[in-house]
Amino acid sequence: MKIEAEIENVKNILVADEKFYQVPDYQRPYSWDKDNLSDLIDDLMSSFTDNKNDNYFCGSLVLVNNESDNRLDIIDGQQRTTTFTILACVIRDLYFSDLEPKAKKYINNSIQDEFEDKKRKLKFLTNDSYQIDFEETVLKGITFSETKHIEKEFSANKYLQNAHFLKNFLEEKLDELNIDINEFTIWFYENVVLTVITCPSQDSAIQIFNVLNDPGMPLSSIDILKSSLMQKLENKEDRNAFKVKWENVDSNLKFNDFDLDGMLNTYLYYKLAANPKNRLDKELLNVLAKEDKTSLEIIKEISEFSISYIETLNSGDKYTHCLKYLKHKIYWTSILSTAKYTRYKHIKRLKHSLVAYYYQNWIAGATVARIKQTSLNIIKLIKNEAPIEDINKELKLNLKRYSTKKTFEEEVYGRYVYGRNGIELCFYL
Repeated sequence: MKIEAEIENVKNILVADEKFYQVPDYQRPYSWDKDNLSDLIDDLMSSFTDNKNDNYFCGSLVLVNNESDNRLDIIDGQQRTTTFTILACVIRDLYFSDLEPKAKKYINNSIQDEFEDKKRKLKFLTNDSYQIDFEETVLKGITFSETKHIEKEFSANKYLQNAHFLKNFLEEKLDELNIDINEFTIWFYENVVLTVITCPSQDSAIQIFNVLNDPGMPLSSIDILKSSLMQKLENKEDRNAFKVKWENVDSNLKFNDFDLDGMLNTYLYYKLAANPKNRLDKELLNVLAKEDKTSLEIIKEISEFSISYIETLNSGDKYTHCLKYLKHKIYWTSILSTAKYTRYKHIKRLKHSLVAYYYQNWIAGATVARIKQTSLNIIKLIKNEAPIEDINKELKLNLKRYSTKKTFEEEVYGRYVYGRNGIELCFYL
């Protein structure tokens, strides 16, 4: 199957009988807020009033055909697709009696299958509670509240919260611009268009996503890693167990003011003991594939490593405090997290050696290229339970190779080194 790209209107995307969608379980929750909705309604209404006969382009939709579920997985476009579905439900519950048969059909068939009432056009695999909220409070019918405190009253249900915001924005614009709701509904389905890209695999979909979006905002490697590991689990119970464990790891890191990305990158350095050449998800999946472990065994190991990572960074000793001033955090955190996780016997002496090594390089003006390979070699030595003498020998060889000690001493006796954060503390030690 090749990559297919078409410009399609909302009618062809949501109303067509044969098209059903789902948000995969690795995707983040629906998150559009009041400002996103206000901008959308303003843009739609302006385009309708000013350029009614023209198409209004509303972004892209990147999909992967999920043959096992007979649905299309949404890789990019979840926020927009979900909002369009909520908007259809709002129009249904506010204005259905004002619509002509054509508009009524568009509304109904974009929410559910024409012939199977319980088969919804869009469903969520991200979390059972999200699907229940979406189904019970929006798809089945919206009970609108007259509250002025929408965010507070519906803080636990983003779908119902946004249904109320859409109701208010829609009523305001229809009245302000004197727009006929039937005409607007038909225009919305027939003239609002998106670029729909259907990909043969998740990997190709991610590549397309990254081309379409800002270079600084690629689809998260963490989401891809989570998805790939979950897809290897065949039954729902195992997938749920994996998801709970993953979320516990994430919550524990956040509680300690750390992030999942930083921990997983440290875990990657522990597993590789080499410099990564690809994105985090690709590198980790390649390494893990060689170990012949189940996804549940992998998430158990990640969970245990994350505890070592947290304990390492939360360590209050003077050496760790010095190391926190260093620019290239990934190397010393990977070394010490590896040592903690593998229960290395000489951690205190290791920390002392690392402070001496990294600070000499820092003060000598060494680049990251000079410390990188040695740092990776230390990880290997720790995993092989090498004595601390072997690690010190590796560090001294590197210092000697680049005459780092000589440059360090010259800088120390100069006047420019003092005043840098952490330097005086290091000298005191």
